[in-house]
Amino acid sequence: MRAAAGELDSITLVDALRTLELIAEQEPATYDRAATRWLGRYVMEHHGAGLKQTAIALDALQRLPGHPAMVEVLDGLTR
Repeated sequence: MRAAAGELDSITLVDALRTLELIAEQEPATYDRAATRWLGRYVMEHHGAGLKQTAIALDALQRLPGHPAMVEVLDGLTR
């Protein structure tokens, strides 16, 4: 899965979120690091990301492995 993503020239933040969702399901041991990278990328790339949005994203990322619906929250933040 990550090998296929690595072959792409660029991956959007939303695509990275979909990959993160798969990591949460299939590779939980690597989820924390991947989620941290996604959050950093969100803050850097999404110009509307202030402290409140970042806190919401962090909370959703922490809950994502047990609550797949958190992907919808994160997806909403990227729009």
